[in-house]
Amino acid sequence: MALLPIVQQGNASEKKVAITFDDGPNPYATPQILDILKQENCKASFFLVGRWAEKHPDIVLRTIAEGHLVGGHTYLHGGNDRSKSYSEFIKGNQAIETVTGSPIRYVRVPQFGYDRIDNGVPRITELVGNLKEKIDSHEMIVVGANLIPNDWNYSVLPEMIVSGVLDNLANGSIIDLHDSSEKEHEIKDRANRTVQVLGEIIRGIRAKGFEPVSLDEMNLVFTNVSVSI
Repeated sequence: MALLPIVQQGNASEKKVAITFDDGPNPYATPQILDILKQENCKASFFLVGRWAEKHPDIVLRTIAEGHLVGGHTYLHGGNDRSKSYSEFIKGNQAIETVTGSPIRYVRVPQFGYDRIDNGVPRITELVGNLKEKIDSHEMIVVGANLIPNDWNYSVLPEMIVSGVLDNLANGSIIDLHDSSEKEHEIKDRANRTVQVLGEIIRGIRAKGFEPVSLDEMNLVFTNVSVSI
Protein backbone atom coordinates (compact mmCIF):
# COMPACT_ATOMS: atom_id res chain seq x y z
CA MET A 1 0.00 0.00 0.00
CA ALA A 2 1.09 3.56 -0.66
CA LEU A 3 -0.34 7.08 -0.68
CA LEU A 4 -1.08 9.06 -3.84
CA PRO A 5 -2.27 12.67 -4.16
CA ILE A 6 -5.73 12.58 -5.77
CA VAL A 7 -7.95 15.57 -6.63
CA GLN A 8 -11.61 15.49 -5.64
CA GLN A 9 -12.31 19.21 -5.27
CA GLY A 10 -10.95 22.71 -5.74
CA ASN A 11 -10.03 25.35 -3.18
CA ALA A 12 -12.93 25.82 -0.76
CA SER A 13 -12.16 29.52 -0.35
CA GLU A 14 -12.86 30.32 -4.02
CA LYS A 15 -16.30 30.46 -5.63
CA LYS A 16 -15.17 28.39 -8.60
CA VAL A 17 -16.66 25.10 -9.80
CA ALA A 18 -15.56 22.76 -12.58
CA ILE A 19 -17.98 21.10 -14.98
CA THR A 20 -16.52 17.84 -16.29
CA PHE A 21 -17.78 15.31 -18.82
CA ASP A 22 -16.88 11.61 -19.05
CA ASP A 23 -16.95 8.91 -21.73
CA GLY A 24 -16.88 10.94 -24.97
CA PRO A 25 -16.43 12.07 -27.60
CA ASN A 26 -19.91 11.29 -28.84
CA PRO A 27 -20.94 12.36 -32.38
CA TYR A 28 -24.53 12.94 -31.22
CA ALA A 29 -24.16 14.72 -27.87
CA THR A 30 -20.69 16.24 -27.68
CA PRO A 31 -21.15 18.77 -30.54
CA GLN A 32 -24.40 19.91 -28.92
CA ILE A 33 -22.66 20.29 -25.58
CA LEU A 34 -19.88 22.30 -27.21
CA ASP A 35 -22.50 24.53 -28.85
CA ILE A 36 -24.13 25.18 -25.46
CA LEU A 37 -20.81 25.88 -23.77
CA LYS A 38 -19.93 28.35 -26.51
CA GLN A 39 -23.31 30.05 -26.25
CA GLU A 40 -22.95 30.35 -22.47
CA ASN A 41 -19.28 31.37 -22.70
CA CYS A 42 -18.36 28.55 -20.36
CA LYS A 43 -15.24 26.37 -20.24
CA ALA A 44 -15.37 22.72 -19.21
CA SER A 45 -13.17 19.62 -18.97
CA PHE A 46 -13.68 16.42 -20.98
CA PHE A 47 -12.31 13.00 -19.97
CA LEU A 48 -12.15 11.02 -23.20
CA VAL A 49 -12.30 7.30 -23.88
CA GLY A 50 -9.40 6.46 -26.20
CA ARG A 51 -11.30 4.36 -28.72
CA TRP A 52 -13.92 7.08 -29.18
CA ALA A 53 -11.17 9.70 -29.61
CA GLU A 54 -9.69 7.58 -32.40
CA LYS A 55 -13.08 7.30 -34.05
CA HIS A 56 -14.00 11.01 -33.75
CA PRO A 57 -10.77 13.04 -33.89
CA ASP A 58 -12.61 16.03 -35.35
CA ILE A 59 -14.65 16.40 -32.16
CA VAL A 60 -11.52 16.12 -30.01
CA LEU A 61 -9.82 18.86 -32.01
CA ARG A 62 -12.89 21.08 -31.87
CA THR A 63 -13.05 20.62 -28.08
CA ILE A 64 -9.47 21.84 -27.71
CA ALA A 65 -9.84 24.63 -30.27
CA GLU A 66 -12.76 26.07 -28.28
CA GLY A 67 -10.65 26.30 -25.13
CA HIS A 68 -11.73 23.25 -23.15
CA LEU A 69 -9.47 20.88 -21.25
CA VAL A 70 -9.09 17.30 -22.49
CA GLY A 71 -8.07 14.43 -20.23
CA GLY A 72 -7.79 10.65 -20.39
CA HIS A 73 -10.37 8.08 -19.27
CA THR A 74 -8.74 4.78 -20.41
CA TYR A 75 -9.10 3.15 -23.83
CA LEU A 76 -12.16 0.94 -23.36
CA HIS A 77 -13.70 2.13 -20.07
CA GLY A 78 -15.83 -1.03 -19.92
CA GLY A 79 -16.44 -2.77 -16.64
CA ASN A 80 -13.88 -5.51 -17.08
CA ASP A 81 -10.32 -6.10 -15.92
CA ARG A 82 -8.87 -4.71 -19.15
CA SER A 83 -10.25 -1.25 -18.44
CA LYS A 84 -8.51 -1.25 -15.06
CA SER A 85 -5.12 -2.40 -16.31
CA TYR A 86 -2.14 -0.11 -16.63
CA SER A 87 -1.71 -0.95 -20.33
CA GLU A 88 -5.31 -0.01 -21.19
CA PHE A 89 -4.96 3.24 -19.28
CA ILE A 90 -1.79 4.21 -21.13
CA LYS A 91 -3.27 3.06 -24.45
CA GLY A 92 -6.18 5.46 -23.91
CA ASN A 93 -3.85 8.37 -23.23
CA GLN A 94 -1.75 7.54 -26.28
CA ALA A 95 -4.83 7.41 -28.52
CA ILE A 96 -5.81 10.92 -27.44
CA GLU A 97 -2.25 12.22 -27.70
CA THR A 98 -2.02 10.94 -31.27
CA VAL A 99 -4.98 13.15 -32.15
CA THR A 100 -3.99 16.23 -30.16
CA GLY A 101 -0.20 16.12 -30.44
CA SER A 102 0.05 17.03 -26.75
CA PRO A 103 0.66 14.91 -23.63
CA ILE A 104 -2.27 14.10 -21.35
CA ARG A 105 -1.85 15.57 -17.88
CA TYR A 106 -5.32 15.16 -16.33
CA VAL A 107 -6.79 11.66 -16.02
CA ARG A 108 -9.86 10.05 -14.54
CA VAL A 109 -10.21 6.35 -13.82
CA PRO A 110 -13.56 4.70 -14.73
CA GLN A 111 -15.89 4.89 -11.73
CA PHE A 112 -12.96 6.89 -10.26
CA GLY A 113 -11.19 3.57 -9.73
CA TYR A 114 -12.38 3.22 -6.18
CA ASP A 115 -12.87 -0.17 -4.57
CA ARG A 116 -14.29 -0.58 -1.07
CA ILE A 117 -12.07 -2.21 1.51
CA ASP A 118 -12.18 -2.49 5.30
CA ASN A 119 -14.49 0.00 7.00
CA GLY A 120 -15.48 1.53 3.67
CA VAL A 121 -12.09 3.23 3.15
CA PRO A 122 -11.65 3.96 -0.57
CA ARG A 123 -8.51 3.07 -2.48
CA ILE A 124 -7.42 3.57 -6.07
CA THR A 125 -6.86 0.47 -8.21
CA GLU A 126 -3.36 -0.65 -9.08
CA LEU A 127 -3.90 1.06 -12.43
CA VAL A 128 -3.09 4.41 -10.85
CA GLY A 129 -0.45 3.00 -8.56
CA ASN A 130 1.69 2.21 -11.60
CA LEU A 131 1.86 5.94 -12.31
CA LYS A 132 3.01 6.84 -8.81
CA GLU A 133 6.11 8.80 -9.78
CA LYS A 134 4.26 10.99 -12.28
CA ILE A 135 1.34 11.53 -9.89
CA ASP A 136 3.56 12.33 -6.91
CA SER A 137 5.25 15.07 -8.95
CA HIS A 138 1.89 16.35 -10.33
CA GLU A 139 3.16 15.65 -13.84
CA MET A 140 -0.07 13.66 -14.07
CA ILE A 141 -3.14 14.63 -12.05
CA VAL A 142 -5.80 12.07 -11.12
CA VAL A 143 -9.19 13.76 -10.87
CA GLY A 144 -12.29 12.44 -9.13
CA ALA A 145 -15.39 14.51 -8.35
CA ASN A 146 -17.39 15.54 -5.31
CA LEU A 147 -20.69 16.44 -7.00
CA ILE A 148 -22.21 13.53 -8.90
CA PRO A 149 -25.81 13.98 -10.12
CA ASN A 150 -25.88 10.51 -11.77
CA ASP A 151 -26.92 11.86 -15.18
CA TRP A 152 -25.80 8.54 -16.68
CA ASN A 153 -28.72 6.78 -15.00
CA TYR A 154 -31.80 6.67 -17.23
CA SER A 155 -34.07 6.77 -14.18
CA VAL A 156 -32.73 10.21 -13.22
CA LEU A 157 -35.05 12.77 -14.81
CA PRO A 158 -33.73 16.02 -16.33
CA GLU A 159 -35.03 18.12 -13.45
CA MET A 160 -33.30 15.76 -11.02
CA ILE A 161 -29.98 16.34 -12.79
CA VAL A 162 -30.46 20.10 -12.42
CA SER A 163 -31.35 19.93 -8.74
CA GLY A 164 -28.62 17.38 -8.12
CA VAL A 165 -26.11 19.99 -9.24
CA LEU A 166 -27.58 23.29 -8.09
CA ASP A 167 -28.78 22.12 -4.65
CA ASN A 168 -25.34 20.76 -3.77
CA LEU A 169 -22.97 23.40 -5.12
CA ALA A 170 -20.10 24.54 -2.92
CA ASN A 171 -16.85 26.36 -3.41
CA GLY A 172 -14.50 24.09 -5.34
CA SER A 173 -17.13 21.61 -6.53
CA ILE A 174 -16.03 19.28 -9.32
CA ILE A 175 -19.20 18.23 -11.15
CA ASP A 176 -19.27 14.86 -12.92
CA LEU A 177 -21.51 14.76 -16.02
CA HIS A 178 -21.49 12.48 -19.06
CA ASP A 179 -21.55 13.18 -22.80
CA SER A 180 -21.47 9.53 -23.86
CA SER A 181 -21.31 5.90 -22.76
CA GLU A 182 -18.75 3.13 -22.92
CA LYS A 183 -21.51 0.98 -24.47
CA GLU A 184 -21.88 1.56 -28.21
CA HIS A 185 -25.62 0.83 -28.27
CA GLU A 186 -26.22 3.60 -25.71
CA ILE A 187 -24.23 6.35 -27.40
CA LYS A 188 -27.07 7.89 -29.39
CA ASP A 189 -29.34 8.69 -26.44
CA ARG A 190 -27.26 8.35 -23.23
CA ALA A 191 -26.59 12.09 -22.91
CA ASN A 192 -29.90 13.49 -24.21
CA ARG A 193 -31.06 14.60 -20.76
CA THR A 194 -27.72 16.21 -19.96
CA VAL A 195 -27.81 18.15 -23.24
CA GLN A 196 -31.37 19.22 -22.45
CA VAL A 197 -30.48 20.79 -19.09
CA LEU A 198 -26.85 21.90 -19.49
CA GLY A 199 -27.68 25.53 -20.28
CA GLU A 200 -30.00 25.71 -17.27
CA ILE A 201 -27.27 24.26 -15.05
CA ILE A 202 -24.66 26.78 -16.23
CA ARG A 203 -27.02 29.72 -15.74
CA GLY A 204 -28.03 28.36 -12.33
CA ILE A 205 -24.41 28.05 -11.26
CA ARG A 206 -23.79 31.68 -12.11
CA ALA A 207 -27.03 32.81 -10.50
CA LYS A 208 -25.72 31.34 -7.25
CA GLY A 209 -22.56 33.40 -7.55
CA PHE A 210 -20.19 30.66 -8.71
CA GLU A 211 -17.84 30.82 -11.68
CA PRO A 212 -17.68 27.66 -13.86
CA VAL A 213 -14.11 27.03 -15.01
CA SER A 214 -11.99 24.29 -16.53
CA LEU A 215 -9.83 22.25 -14.17
CA ASP A 216 -6.64 24.06 -15.15
CA GLU A 217 -8.26 27.34 -14.06
CA MET A 218 -9.02 26.01 -10.58
CA ASN A 219 -6.74 25.77 -7.56
CA LEU A 220 -7.00 22.05 -6.97
CA VAL A 221 -6.87 20.34 -3.58
CA PHE A 222 -4.84 17.13 -3.37
CA THR A 223 -5.82 14.44 -0.88
CA ASN A 224 -3.58 11.48 -0.12
CA VAL A 225 -5.42 8.25 -0.85
CA SER A 226 -4.28 4.72 -0.10
CA VAL A 227 -3.53 2.68 -3.21
CA SER A 228 -2.63 -0.88 -3.99
CA ILE A 229 0.64 -1.07 -5.93
